[in-house]
Amino acid sequence: LNALQLILFYERTKIHLHQIFMSKKKILIVEDSSINVYILKQFLKGNDIDEALDGLKAVEMAKTSHYDIILMDLKLPGITGDIAARQIKTFSKSSLIIGITAYEKEALSDFEKESFDFILTKPVNQEQLIQLFNQPSVNQ
Repeated sequence: LNALQLILFYERTKIHLHQIFMSKKKILIVEDSSINVYILKQFLKGNDIDEALDGLKAVEMAKTSHYDIILMDLKLPGITGDIAARQIKTFSKSSLIIGITAYEKEALSDFEKESFDFILTKPVNQEQLIQLFNQPSVNQ
């Protein structure tokens, strides 16, 4: 599927993830692709969503605002997602940080894997997010 087909598919999607959360979540999307940001925002409609285009901005934003969930691309301009996630974890212990990558999980280093609470492989789809967010440890 090309980007336009993906966007049209997601526009028609009736189930949004806010319907499975017990309460509205404050979410930070850290992604340098505007198409990926758009798609994730469609999935997460009904929640309070902020976005950052790079790892440094994500760290700055997480210092001034608490996020329940941070969805972060691993390969970002400036500092990478795994380094940004580790920095955020030093001052924000309760944020759930989910890494998003185009690489297979097996290709990631232990350092990259250990930086995140969960890792999702691109293209992220609604089923992946629903399965993740339906876990009792995540949906509090």
